[in-house]
Amino acid sequence: MKFHVGENGEVQGDFEYGMLAISSNPEIGFRPVQLLVSSLAGCSGGVLIQ
Repeated sequence: MKFHVGENGEVQGDFEYGMLAISSNPEIGFRPVQLLVSSLAGCSGGVLIQ
């Protein structure tokens, strides 16, 4: 896992399953709050199913 910071403040994460672009600009990548909400929904769904 590697992270790269671009000139415009975007962050790219290089993971084993591919690249993930993170930026406050939705045209460049995912906004941090979108990633937070999706991780909370995914974890909560897993707990509620069990």
